[in-house]
Amino acid sequence: MNTFSLPVNTIIKKFLNKDFSDALSTQIIIRSSKKCSLNLAHLDSDSYFRLVDAIISDYENIKPLGGYNAFLKKRELLSAIETMH
Repeated sequence: MNTFSLPVNTIIKKFLNKDFSDALSTQIIIRSSKKCSLNLAHLDSDSYFRLVDAIISDYENIKPLGGYNAFLKKRELLSAIETMH
């Protein structure tokens, strides 16, 4: 089983830090993982996709200022993980 904790700490965190502070990025990741009942230390690919969906859902609720496109943000997160395989 692949461990996706590295992508969570690098890809997702870096992605969120573009729009949010480090502390808020961490809160979004933790809240999203709890919402999906995920263990961040041991994510398989399905769990990673569920986490991305939850994070994008948070984006839709928060809507940072500027050019926001949920589809593009989701595609960016999913394509980043595909390059790691």
